[in-house]
Amino acid sequence: MLSKGTIRAFPLRGRRSLSILGLALVFGLGSPAVASADAPLETIVAIEIHGSAFSVQPERSLLNLTFGGALRVGLQSERFGGHLLFEHNAWIHTEPEFEVRAGVFDIGAGGDIYWGDDLLRSSLTLGISILAQDTVFHRRNSLGFFVDLRPAVFQWALSENVRVELTPFHAVLVAPVLERPTFIQLQVRTSIGLEVRLGR
Repeated sequence: MLSKGTIRAFPLRGRRSLSILGLALVFGLGSPAVASADAPLETIVAIEIHGSAFSVQPERSLLNLTFGGALRVGLQSERFGGHLLFEHNAWIHTEPEFEVRAGVFDIGAGGDIYWGDDLLRSSLTLGISILAQDTVFHRRNSLGFFVDLRPAVFQWALSENVRVELTPFHAVLVAPVLERPTFIQLQVRTSIGLEVRLGR
């Protein structure tokens, strides 16, 4: 997936990723406080799978296959919420032969806004991205950052406490290596998941 010609410099440094995660934790876990202090908190646990057929990376084709799964744990208070996200994003190589590579592990926190009687959700997640494989230029466990922006997540209730979620399109910036030569990729993903509300 990486070749010498596709690597370009990026002016960030690896140590900044820890600061990014710290800000994300404050942003994500602090979001429910925006609502009324008297409003009860509802615990949410969700699992999802995602896939990406297109990505933006210097001197690479837009066709770039990735897939993976995630666990989201959060709290909701009225229209606002906060969450922690743990995900694995695997990479598929098609040249010179078909191969599935380990890709990256992402850990982050974020905030949510619920719309339309809780049937639509918007979210932003910030965190760290960990390279899960060796490459020609990089060692496994290199540390960078990721950003996941979801303008519209549609929800359908299967029961009082269980919902199906569909995110038709969301932008994910994955940057597991911040020191030269760097690796940064913008993925356009589609995700589907199952959300369980554990009550107030």
